Amino acid sequence: VMNGIETTRYIREEMGAPFNSIPIIALTAHRPELFFDDYSDAGFDQLITKPYSVTKIREMINSMVAGL
Repeated sequence: VMNGIETTRYIREEMGAPFNSIPIIALTAHRPELFFDDYSDAGFDQLITKPYSVTKIREMINSMVAGL
């Protein structure tokens, strides 16, 4: 069993293309200014903090897809 950081590192470091480059969004209750370096270093593309909304997630996904 892996947590989100371990899973993201595994995807980025162990999986082959195209899977290792899929966009990954972290969802956390932690304050981003305290933990974003850890998430960024693990390979997350974006970070959403709780409380979150479906609208916020949808907007982030749409902006990531538009940038591909």
